[in-house]
Amino acid sequence: MLVASGIQVDSGAAMALPVELIGHIQRVIGCCALTRASCVATQAVAGAPIYRGDVLETDADGQITICFIDGTFFNIACSTHVVLSEFVFDVEGMPPAALFDVTRGSFSFVPGRLAETGALQLNTPIAGIRARGHAGGDADTCSIDLLGRAACRGRGPGCHIPG
Repeated sequence: MLVASGIQVDSGAAMALPVELIGHIQRVIGCCALTRASCVATQAVAGAPIYRGDVLETDADGQITICFIDGTFFNIACSTHVVLSEFVFDVEGMPPAALFDVTRGSFSFVPGRLAETGALQLNTPIAGIRARGHAGGDADTCSIDLLGRAACRGRGPGCHIPG
């Protein structure tokens, strides 16, 4: 069985996974766009639901904070483009997984429960990042910009940045 961008393939048959709420926008500063998987673009606002396949983009003055249903907090800084490619959490018969594609800009995150299994992955043009943690561990904050700087702060195992 394969899952990619909301399509499940099993024994030759393909079916779209249901549209699932995966989080909410908690805070918006400046100009930020939210584009749904259906290609409908709107201004991002605090309280807006987030779904698998959504695209978030901030202008030079924009910032967005998202809280995902597993407890992950994701902060998107100015001039950043993020595609929430995959997010499976607490779906019967499916392994947990999250894949965020960040093509430009800066971001930071505090891993939630998906990191306990190493299922939170972020792809960038310069590196792939897999967040790892354990139950009861101290939260880490991982900050990354696509100019090649990365830092993890905290006492838990948090994020692993290969390289």
